Amino acid sequence: MSNELACGPLDVFFRGAAAKGVPLEELTRGVGYPLDHLQKASARIDWDAAVVFFRNAERHFSDEELEELGYRFLSAPLLRKFAVIPRLLFTIQETYHWLSTSSAGAGMNTAMKPHAHEPGPGHFVLRLRMEPGFQPSRPFFLVSKGIMRSIPVYLGQADAAQVDMQEHADGVTFDIKYPMGGGRLSWLRRLALWPLAAFRVARELDVANKEIFERTHELAMADQQITFQGRQLHTAYEISRLVNEDVDPQAAAEVIARHMVEWGGLRAVAVSLDTVLTDRDVVWHSEEGAHRADEPGQVHVLRNRGERTGTLTVWGAEDDQKQALVELLLPTVEMALAHAIQFDTAARQRSDLERQLALRTRELKNAKETHRRNLTELEDTVAARERFFADINHEIRNPLSLSLLCLDQLDPLAAPDPDAARRLQTVREAHHQVLDLVDRMLHLAADTEADPVARRRRVDLGELLARLARSWEAAAKHAGVTLTFRPPDDIVVRGDEKELGRVFANLISNALKFTPAQGTVSIEARTGGDHHVIDVRDSGVGIAEADKARIFERFVQGPEAVRPGARGSGIGLAIVRELVEQHGGDIAVHDAAGGGSIFRVRLPVAADQAPVAAPPAPPPGPARAPEPRRLEDRSRVLVAEDNDAMRAELAALLSPRYDVITAQNGHVALVLAEQHRPDLLLSDVEMPLMNGLELAQRFRRLPGNQLRPVLLLTARPDVHTVRRGFEAGAVDYIRKPVNSVELLARIEAQLQVRQLAARLADRERLGALGLLVSSLAHEIRNPVNGVANAIAPLRELLPALQDEPDHPANQLLDVVEVCAEQLRSLAEQLLGFAHDDGLALSPTPLGGVLDRARSIVHHRNKATINLMLSRPIEVMASRSLLTQVFVNLFENAIDARADTTIDVHADLDDEHVVIEISDDGPGIPPALRSSVFDPFFTTKGHDGTGLGLHTVRQVLDQHRGHIELIDLGTGPGTHFRITLPRVPPAATVAEEVRP
Repeated sequence: MSNELACGPLDVFFRGAAAKGVPLEELTRGVGYPLDHLQKASARIDWDAAVVFFRNAERHFSDEELEELGYRFLSAPLLRKFAVIPRLLFTIQETYHWLSTSSAGAGMNTAMKPHAHEPGPGHFVLRLRMEPGFQPSRPFFLVSKGIMRSIPVYLGQADAAQVDMQEHADGVTFDIKYPMGGGRLSWLRRLALWPLAAFRVARELDVANKEIFERTHELAMADQQITFQGRQLHTAYEISRLVNEDVDPQAAAEVIARHMVEWGGLRAVAVSLDTVLTDRDVVWHSEEGAHRADEPGQVHVLRNRGERTGTLTVWGAEDDQKQALVELLLPTVEMALAHAIQFDTAARQRSDLERQLALRTRELKNAKETHRRNLTELEDTVAARERFFADINHEIRNPLSLSLLCLDQLDPLAAPDPDAARRLQTVREAHHQVLDLVDRMLHLAADTEADPVARRRRVDLGELLARLARSWEAAAKHAGVTLTFRPPDDIVVRGDEKELGRVFANLISNALKFTPAQGTVSIEARTGGDHHVIDVRDSGVGIAEADKARIFERFVQGPEAVRPGARGSGIGLAIVRELVEQHGGDIAVHDAAGGGSIFRVRLPVAADQAPVAAPPAPPPGPARAPEPRRLEDRSRVLVAEDNDAMRAELAALLSPRYDVITAQNGHVALVLAEQHRPDLLLSDVEMPLMNGLELAQRFRRLPGNQLRPVLLLTARPDVHTVRRGFEAGAVDYIRKPVNSVELLARIEAQLQVRQLAARLADRERLGALGLLVSSLAHEIRNPVNGVANAIAPLRELLPALQDEPDHPANQLLDVVEVCAEQLRSLAEQLLGFAHDDGLALSPTPLGGVLDRARSIVHHRNKATINLMLSRPIEVMASRSLLTQVFVNLFENAIDARADTTIDVHADLDDEHVVIEISDDGPGIPPALRSSVFDPFFTTKGHDGTGLGLHTVRQVLDQHRGHIELIDLGTGPGTHFRITLPRVPPAATVAEEVRP
């Protein structure tokens, strides 16, 4: 049930509050009905709302005041005028019954049910019981008590009734004792007084009729005023809507003029715009209604931020109401027209921006095509060089590791002879120097090289120079040159000991190259001021004055060396200068007195003399390549959209072509971006928790996301938002509703541009890496030459080796010599490739290459290698590189199974040599076969670098050959097939194949 209480009885509270000066709003607070509704006698309200009303009244009236308000209720002017009617019709007893039982009385409040009985004359008991679900209200009962008391007085008695009120949990009981008489007159009295009573009734009815007529007239005037105000408000509303709508100025002017005539009641209205914008003049005119041509109108100037935009002319606004309407509408008209002008300007700017975006898109497309062509040319030019530089370093470790193993076994034989032991140590140090260089190159290839500054330690330069002098004594003696070193005083610098060792090893090596037999090379060190000065002096051929200015540039070579085959590559001194400058020093060349040259190195004195921690120990093996990257055929797209339906549609659209991840807001999208590393972000601009602009900015800050594109979706791409989006890192805007074809095309274009930029960056990095590898390859050759030159003196110093040719030590030295020769050949191939000389291919007996590879891995004697050649076969090859190919394949098979059996079959077809290599090891799982030739992919964990098979493929590519992994279907094991071009008949040489 609802609307249980009529609002008529509430009037007594409003009159009481007005008399006490209490604001009426205090009574209606929290009621839920407006004040004008509560003041209508014919209106009704819910009982719960009435309880709140009564509770508000209780705060401002005492119990006695509430009862008094009820007592005065029937003395209201309107009720007082009609008092004669109930006096003629009812007695006091009948009035109480009427209030408790009639629809007029009980119907005023349906929240309670009345029960009445009469214990005796002048005694009436009224019980009000609340209906279920309704709570009683004490203020209401007190007011009702006052009404019950006033009824006898209202009906003409002098005394009021005595009323006792008893409250119950479900209502109240009124015990009423009233005076007898009053109310209905006897029929004789009524007959006698009827003319007088009728006259009084007529007079009172006439007064009431006049009051009703005046009230009706007031209501008619109010209705007319309300109607006019409604027309005003409707006109103002229709014009104000233009402020929030996107319309051009001409349409806005037409709407304004039409509504002011149709709804505002004006005869005619003209709206004219004649403003000047930054890029053009704005002139529009619209007119509605009719007026005489010679009739002047009221002209109002329209302004926007103090600047004139046009005029508003009206006809028919002579009375006050219409004049007030014009004045009321004038600010709204100005706002609507200003908004229309701004919309027109924004639309033109948006159109210009879209044209610029289209132009930029075409430029990017052209740039992408140019980059693609450039990249293709770059790949064709440098691919072979870069692959060769990255792979050859890995291959150098195999013969060096084998040589070090042999040297360890020679230690007991050389121990009795200190000179032999010293030379053996020199060979070992040279090997370790080469291994250190190889490890550094592998670190560079794996992008794990440490910061050079972090490796700086205190270095005893005197001890370093002494060690270098001892290591080069054998080479100097072999060349017939006297090498001297004057031990300096305490000379300490701060730097990288290995890098400084490379500096002075290069200078000593160069001095020996250009000093003839019977000449001298000396090393002197001293301290001068805040620098240490180290001179490497030789009595060689010297350097021409014209060459001194360019001698430290890359690939610039000086005079011919005094010994055949000792000419340099032209990068050694360039490396020296770079390393010296990295240590804060400088290097210069001077002529020596009596002939020759002096290379003078100046290094800063170490400012800190306190002990420092020893450098960290080098890793025991080759640098471990990073884990192979997960191969993916599909790009990953992150979609951030707060609208569930839109998000689902975007996911359905993109899923057939990309791996899609969705997020319902920017905060969740950022978390998912950190977890899944998407290739592209597609985000809505307006989202809860974090909008698209902030998401784009924070997405760009994540590691590795600088090149990952961000596309923004928006329903309102205004200029300000577009600018902020581009500043946050977005590369494109897509306006809603989204065109699926356009969206897919833009995403695909951005992903291709990103892949192109990433590949180009990788190429630049690999180009720099290749240059560094060529420099380090030059450094490898010096210690390798030292190893090779020390073999012959070592044989002479060990008598047991001279008397017993089959002695194990002789066999070990043979292996060392073979490995050193292979390293020297590899270094020459690398340097020749650095000068764009390519590989030196010549007719090479395949049997000899295979036999040499087998002998290199022979120390791993649990394996059996069977060479099966149907006939003598020759290939066009670089002997050392092709040997390394088979060494890699043999060692991979032995690493998989130590006691494996390897079968090698070779035969000829019309144009190629076909070599098949099979083993009985565990084989390669099918899931990994497509990745075995990828760089840095390995199944050996920390023991592998992942470059072996990749190097094999690259070397064979240089030989115009091919390798593939085949499945023979005969059980476990690994099977490779190699094809190489056969030697033309005119170039054939004889060979012998060892069994």
